[in-house]
Amino acid sequence: MYLIIVFILVVCPIIINFTQRIAMPEYGEILGVTKLRSNIYVFCHKGYVLTKDGIRRIYVFEDRYPFRLQTEIKANKISYLVDIGSSEKENCLYVSDFQEKCVWKITRETDDTYKIIKWLTTDYAPQTMSVSRYGELLINNQSSQSLMIYGSDSELIRSIPLTRDSKYSGDVVETSIGNFIFIHLHEDEEDEHEHEDENEDEDENEEEVKEEEKEEEDVVMEERKQTELVSVASDKDEDEDEDKDEEEEKNKEDVVMQEEKHTDLLESRQEKGGLKRRKSVYVVCELTRDAQLVIRSFIPSNKTQQLGFYPRLSIDSDDRVFVASPGNDRVCLLDSDLKWNRILCPTGEEKEEQVIIGSRHFFYDEEMKQLIVGREFSDNSQVNVYTLRL
Repeated sequence: MYLIIVFILVVCPIIINFTQRIAMPEYGEILGVTKLRSNIYVFCHKGYVLTKDGIRRIYVFEDRYPFRLQTEIKANKISYLVDIGSSEKENCLYVSDFQEKCVWKITRETDDTYKIIKWLTTDYAPQTMSVSRYGELLINNQSSQSLMIYGSDSELIRSIPLTRDSKYSGDVVETSIGNFIFIHLHEDEEDEHEHEDENEDEDENEEEVKEEEKEEEDVVMEERKQTELVSVASDKDEDEDEDKDEEEEKNKEDVVMQEEKHTDLLESRQEKGGLKRRKSVYVVCELTRDAQLVIRSFIPSNKTQQLGFYPRLSIDSDDRVFVASPGNDRVCLLDSDLKWNRILCPTGEEKEEQVIIGSRHFFYDEEMKQLIVGREFSDNSQVNVYTLRL
């Protein structure tokens, strides 16, 4: 008699729904979003961000529907916020101040008021930061290309040199096993295989290239011809009749059209490899604990996966990585092995005015399974809340 055991792997799809748009008390640029205990904190600035003028407020909302406003924290002593984070262990908020070269600590007092102190002063301008599961503060020191790790008493615990690829790096977060996920700007190297393929296809594409070159020469010749016509037309006496003026305008329009055609040809040839350019893309890497060895990387393989300008990171307890891509106005999800999973938001459920533009500031609330995304532009600042089923 044999006992046969069958294991069935059930893969549950990820479901995300647009839950609520949090009503902001007033317009202002959103500079940071986080959550601590049962409250959502949204840092807003009204006025020119690079000066001490203006109004700085941290609005405190409930973390569940209908997300009522609880209070506001006056934060005018903070000059130039770059990032905001929260520590469950220390029950506090941290704010990095680029201009003052410091980190502020915000704590809630017994009478429900908030206290803001200058907790850490640095010799560099702190920018992006995160809080580890042990309550340590991780700051990417871009001036020295090092990861700075501070304890709860603001003492420097470790300074870890990052890899050579970290020159234009951003967020750094810690995984469940103590490795680091960080994001940086990567320049594509020329691929030798790409050159081999080009040589193999050279005969096939020779006629096509010749036709394109001839067409481009024709465009340049026509452009020069039209430019000369415009030059002649512009030198004529101002008292010429209306027909001549119309002819001049037509010639100018022809020049513009030829220039646009020329530009299209150049772009077409760039796409086909006619002109070589080094491409820069943001990639996400997992580093060892000493931050010297890259274990795995996510490199976008198509336009959909491109992360856009200045992306931001967050991570959950299963080491899934959330990436906000403000250049593409969306938040996407990577699996724990840094493989592409999907775009989380926008979902398509939002109305046009509810779609987040410039979604750089966000927070994943693992307890409530909520993705909180802030729109930073002052003309229409807003915060969207999405509910996830992972």
